[in-house]
Amino acid sequence: MSSVRLSGNVGGTGIFTVASPNSNNNQTLTLPDSTGTVALTSDIAGGTRGQVFTSNGTFTIPTGVTALKITVVGGGGGGGGTSTSAAGCGGGGGGGTAISYLTSLTPGNTLSVTVGSAGTAGTTAGGNGGTGGNSTVASGTQTISTITGNGGSGSSGNPAGTATSGASGGSASGGTINLTGQGGGAAMYPVLPPVSCTFTSMSGTGGSSSLGAGGRGAVTLGGSVAGQAGGNYGGGGSGAVTASGTGTAGGAGGAGVVIFEW
Repeated sequence: MSSVRLSGNVGGTGIFTVASPNSNNNQTLTLPDSTGTVALTSDIAGGTRGQVFTSNGTFTIPTGVTALKITVVGGGGGGGGTSTSAAGCGGGGGGGTAISYLTSLTPGNTLSVTVGSAGTAGTTAGGNGGTGGNSTVASGTQTISTITGNGGSGSSGNPAGTATSGASGGSASGGTINLTGQGGGAAMYPVLPPVSCTFTSMSGTGGSSSLGAGGRGAVTLGGSVAGQAGGNYGGGGSGAVTASGTGTAGGAGGAGVVIFEW
């Protein structure tokens, strides 16, 4: 393998680049006499660096950085709630994910960051689950095409003696890779009720995002089970289920996130 030999001293703040030699012979670069040293600094240390946004803000492109990987995940949808009617509710959808690889950026320029909120849980009065908020990265002083991970939809509540379908997952746009969140699972009512139980019902599982699992559904043998919250980031909440005539809340979705890596 060829090698490069540096001879002499160099001073100043300039940058020089030594390319890989095209032959197997040793190559010599002779520097003029001067004072100072040639040294590595922390600015050129290896490894991946990043910044995570869990709330709205502004990202400033770091010194020396001209390329970024950006992951944008929308909030998860909430699961529906039941009222006093025996019922099972479907799960909320998972948030969509956009992954973008940007180049030719200018250090010091900024990008605007919006992080999608979690979809609200369906209430004990039989309320619908809320839709998760959209996460975006848009132009600041750096001009880019907007990158969006849409929030998952919330599932319907209060089916009054029936069962609701799961809600759809959020879409994504503007990324090099765009991933739709998983849809929420459907509820079932009744499910092969045993002789000893009046009702047996099952709630729907929340849909998963690329970074967050959905809340788990539940089976009840005559009782009530509240929905489970979706996991961070972007998981959908599961629906509520009741077979006892008790109002029961669904699970909230998981909040979104925006991640920068360089």
